Amino acid sequence: IRSLAHIENYLHGGIDFVVLGSSLITDEKLLKQAKEFSSRLIAGIDALNGEVKIRGWVEGSGKSVSETAARLKDFNIEQMIYTDIATDGMLAGPALSELRKASQAAGIKIIGSGGISSLEDVKNIKKQLSGYLCGYIAGKALYEKKFTVKEFIHACQTDHSLS
Repeated sequence: IRSLAHIENYLHGGIDFVVLGSSLITDEKLLKQAKEFSSRLIAGIDALNGEVKIRGWVEGSGKSVSETAARLKDFNIEQMIYTDIATDGMLAGPALSELRKASQAAGIKIIGSGGISSLEDVKNIKKQLSGYLCGYIAGKALYEKKFTVKEFIHACQTDHSLS
């Protein structure tokens, strides 16, 4: 989503949340204009080796994940999706230390994404992001039938704090 008109159209049309990606880096004017919708905006931060990538992971932004995540509070953005490009779709487990760093830098709710390959990964993300976690994204693991949607939902809802 790269314009205020699109944000307004989607949100007034019944969509609950809008994800902003490259515009987090490239369009500060849009972020200021969209502040009134900040509780319904989700920052989509995709990174490789700590650098935020933009325009479909094609270009480096020259900005670090920590720097970008920390700026989100300036625009009252309350949630982010952090995807480590190196682990996304690899079924090798998420980059837990990178997820933790991103959540701590932002100090906002985070949706864990990138590399979930097992229900154990869900448990590990929950432990790493205690207090910050608000959701998960699993793609390839579902396509590859590593677990069912029902099992995934159950694992996401289970309180792992006691295990």
